Amino acid sequence: MKEIYPKRNLKIYTVEDIEDLLNRRNLVSIIKQKPIKRAAKFAKEHLPSVSFAVLMTIFFTYLFAIDLDDNPSFITFDGKNAYIKNKNGKTLWNLHYPVDDKFINGDQRALKAFLRVIDIDDDGENEIIYIHPQISEKQGTMEMEKIICINKNKEELWSYRFADIVFSEREDLHPIYSAKLIDTVTFNGSKILFCYSNNGPSFSSAVYGLELKTGKRIPKTLWCSRHIMGAILKDINKDNISDLVMDGLDNGFEDGIILGVELNKMDGYRLTTNEYKIKNKKQIEPIFYIRIPKNDYDIMMNFRTPGLLQNTFLFRENDKKLISTFFASKYSQPSAENPIVSYAIEVDSNFVVDDVVINNSLRVLRDTLVAHGKLNPPYTDTKEYKKIIKNSILYWKNGKWVSRKEFE
Repeated sequence: MKEIYPKRNLKIYTVEDIEDLLNRRNLVSIIKQKPIKRAAKFAKEHLPSVSFAVLMTIFFTYLFAIDLDDNPSFITFDGKNAYIKNKNGKTLWNLHYPVDDKFINGDQRALKAFLRVIDIDDDGENEIIYIHPQISEKQGTMEMEKIICINKNKEELWSYRFADIVFSEREDLHPIYSAKLIDTVTFNGSKILFCYSNNGPSFSSAVYGLELKTGKRIPKTLWCSRHIMGAILKDINKDNISDLVMDGLDNGFEDGIILGVELNKMDGYRLTTNEYKIKNKKQIEPIFYIRIPKNDYDIMMNFRTPGLLQNTFLFRENDKKLISTFFASKYSQPSAENPIVSYAIEVDSNFVVDDVVINNSLRVLRDTLVAHGKLNPPYTDTKEYKKIIKNSILYWKNGKWVSRKEFE
């Protein structure tokens, strides 16, 4: 070995047995080192690798802390501002949005009628579509609510104002219109955002669609003769195509209504009385059409129509029911002094009113009036009273209005 490796300083010791080998501490120096000293020694011997690992740890910790994700994911609202947030919940920026919180009341479903995060062109970057909230006078004219689409940099991509003029026997119906968002769906090969608008000075309202990428309006429009209160897109006739389902009020019938119609058949007007029909439009063919008349409390109070809460209409997935929330009060928004006196109409998959759910505040109010002889029995939260409401409801079948018994 010395001949092969002459520069190697190798010392050779004689070991007579294995015990001698294990007991000879002078052959190998076995010294217990402290963890800190051992780590320092390792770092010194592997300085480049350790330095790189430390730098990468600092870098990724920094990225996590500052969160560079600038893609909008969802929106929160406090009554003054809308906060645009990424998927991690970080606020990217805020949009001044002074809509009274009573119209939203912490309900994400209601919030989506005002603001939505949508990828309009399938590029992985989300845009914001929102209803411009302010109506203000400018040089003697009124600025109508409009639908605006902006990108993540707050740059406007498109906007649209609903400003149609239509006519009825009663009056000519001019703008000003509000606007609400319904939902998006692929319709006739294009991604369409469906919306609805209610006339401010008068009774007309309409559902219409905008091309999601451009904001261009599609031809089909559904006209109604009083305001729409809520709408969803849902396949209710089980043909794997979304349908328009809505609730609202009707000036001609002076009733609440719940209606379903195929999107391809929504071009025209919703059936009403002759005085309130929209001229030069055809009558639509609905999937179903239900009228909810005034109850005895509404009649006693001389209300023209039942009360109907806005932005509360929904489809309940667990039992496949449509839920429309009515109120029996002159106050359409709750407060400590004036709580909502409400009841829910539940429509089953056969488009029949399956149940009437009485809110406790309505029970207290109406039962007090019954007890004082101002309204006739039965008491409110009973099968008998619910049956009275169910039997008063009308259904559109084979070109005429029929009772529940005839409809079934």
